[in-house]
Amino acid sequence: MAEDSKQKHILIIETPRTGTGLKIIETALALRYQVSFITEDVEKYRIAYGLDNALIHLGNRIHTVASVADLPSVVQLARALHAKEPIDAVFSLIDRSIEAAAAVSEALSLKHLSLESARNCLQKDRMRAICQEAGIRIPRFRVVTSEGELSKIAEEWKFPFILKSSRGMGSMEVRLVRHESEMGSMFRLIKKLADANRGNVLAEELLKGPLFSAESLTVDGRTKILGYSNRIMGKVPSFVEVCVGFPAILSPNFSKECEDLIQNTLRALRFNHGACHTEFILTEKGPAIVEVNPRLAGGYSSWAISESYGASIFEELFRMSLGQKSQWPEVPLFGCVDYWIYSPISGTLKEIRGVNLVRTFPGVEKLEIAAKVGDLIQPPVDWKGYLGVLLIKSGNAALAESCAHAALSYLEFVVE
Repeated sequence: MAEDSKQKHILIIETPRTGTGLKIIETALALRYQVSFITEDVEKYRIAYGLDNALIHLGNRIHTVASVADLPSVVQLARALHAKEPIDAVFSLIDRSIEAAAAVSEALSLKHLSLESARNCLQKDRMRAICQEAGIRIPRFRVVTSEGELSKIAEEWKFPFILKSSRGMGSMEVRLVRHESEMGSMFRLIKKLADANRGNVLAEELLKGPLFSAESLTVDGRTKILGYSNRIMGKVPSFVEVCVGFPAILSPNFSKECEDLIQNTLRALRFNHGACHTEFILTEKGPAIVEVNPRLAGGYSSWAISESYGASIFEELFRMSLGQKSQWPEVPLFGCVDYWIYSPISGTLKEIRGVNLVRTFPGVEKLEIAAKVGDLIQPPVDWKGYLGVLLIKSGNAALAESCAHAALSYLEFVVE
């Protein structure tokens, strides 16, 4: 990193409370940056990570706001911090505060994703309309304002189809509608969730095929794809990812088409700076865009990218926003998998068997157990409620996934 790194002042607006959420703060502190942190509720981080976490090193540099969606208030606070000590870069790793980071960066004339592009990506109806206008392959979609509209959609598209919030995140507001009897209850559920986030209800055609994502970095409008992630889904009607492998190998006949699709999509959305996590499905007609997330992928994906390349993705993000030369390696050296463990049944967790044994298996970097004996557990409806997560590092992503399955066959959650 730069020789004057001690002088850099980094502002972070919220960060995930799972996976490697605090790693960006830990990395900045290790580089001796000054770090300021804006959040709605610091106590939630203490609950998620315990009292002894990276935030204790920030002292009076933690600042609270009523809502990160209140952009004028966040910008006002950032201006005050900037007046005391100039801010050099602004970051956010979660959807609901990316607009705030973009607004602050524009106000302070810093390198960051533009507010226009952030909204182009985060507002799913807007993103789909832009892609459709640009001729980019996407599923059919429609904004739905009433239950009555679903009957016509079902008649035109046939069952099953998807309902989702236009401002949803982390698979939390997505459901598969399989038959007529589900339409009313699914619409009311998604509308309630969408209203809470100032979004709309979207109906979307179900595309058939495996789900992948492109993990990319963009500087001054030029995008480099670091690799693709293979994303294994759990059981419907929810859309919960259970296994993510990076970097996935695409067949030659798909690889060029996928790269062109990602580049064209980001250009259409005017994506100018930062990390992006773009999800697409490999259909019989070719790859089709389903989501564009203007940030790093969540969970442990930043760990997977860093470990695969033998470099810190957060250090590279700092270089990008500070105008420093890239030091990112050309090719990955390893493959990584993060496997999220969910319960297939409901009940009370009575015992967890095989934890120590699993941790001795080849490739196992970490086995995190989130559930406790006595917990009431159930099959997932979103990413929350996972029982644990297994991190594997091996020669390539396919081998890492095989290692994960081998290790997890000895892990047992006894439920009554």
